[in-house]
Amino acid sequence: MEKRPRILSVWNLKGGVGKTYTATNIAAELSHRYQYHVLLVDNDKQGNLSRRFNCYKPDMLSGTAQMLTHGAAAPEIVHTGTGIDIIPANMSLVGATWQTIAEGSADSADRYLSLRKLADYDYIIIDNPPDIAINVIDALVASHYVIVPVKIDSWSLEGYDNVAELIGQAQQINTELRLLGTVATQYHRSYVSDNSGMKWLQEHTNVLGTIRYSSKAVENTFSECIAASDYSSRSAVAIDYKKLVPQIIAAMDAAERQAR
Repeated sequence: MEKRPRILSVWNLKGGVGKTYTATNIAAELSHRYQYHVLLVDNDKQGNLSRRFNCYKPDMLSGTAQMLTHGAAAPEIVHTGTGIDIIPANMSLVGATWQTIAEGSADSADRYLSLRKLADYDYIIIDNPPDIAINVIDALVASHYVIVPVKIDSWSLEGYDNVAELIGQAQQINTELRLLGTVATQYHRSYVSDNSGMKWLQEHTNVLGTIRYSSKAVENTFSECIAASDYSSRSAVAIDYKKLVPQIIAAMDAAERQAR
C-alpha cells in the first residue's frame, strides 16, 4: 500500500482560541516525542506560524499562495532545523485568493490535494485562519481530520455549531474528512463559568483534551522556543499537550478502523 500522510486541519471560526499554538505543540510532540516526520502548513495570511519558525518572508510569494495559484506545482517547503518542516504564508495569500476567485476555476478546491502526495511526511498539520475563504475550503478538501480548539466562553461555544455545520458541508466534497473533536484551551479550572462551559462542551462534542491556562504559555509565545515543552516541560500547558497528542492519534486510528 502506498504511504500517505495523515492530514489534520486545526480550525475554528473564532479567533484567539489558540489555533496556531495548538498546531505548533501538536507538531512538536509528534516530531520530538514520537519521531514522526511532520510538515506544518501556514494557511493564514497573517503568517503567525511562519513567524514562530522564523521563516516569514513578507516580500515573496508564499508556499500556500503557490499551492492556491499553481495547484500541484511543488510549494516552497522550509526546513526549519527543529525537526519540523513548514510551508509558510504571508499576505501574498490574499492576492492568491482573489486570483482564484477571479479565474473562477472549477478545480480550485482540488489544489491543496497536492499535499496528499508528500509521502515523506507522516503527519501534515494545517493551521487555518478564523474564516471560510477559498484557502480554508481547499484545506478541508485536502484534510483527513479536523480538530476545533475552543476557548470556553459563550461566543466560542455558540459558534461551534456553525463550525460543525460547515465541516458537514465539506464532507459532501471530501468524504474522507472526519471531525475528531474539540480541544478546550486556556481553561481555568477555578472559574465557575469555565466549568459550566466545559460541561456543555462535553455534552455536545467529543472533547479530545483540555489545555489549562498557564502563564508559561503566555511567556512561551514571546520566547524563541517553539513549543511549550521546549520552554517549560513541567508547565501545565506542556503536560496537557503531551496528554492530548495520544488522544488525537487514537481518534485517528479509530476512524480508520471504522472506515475499513
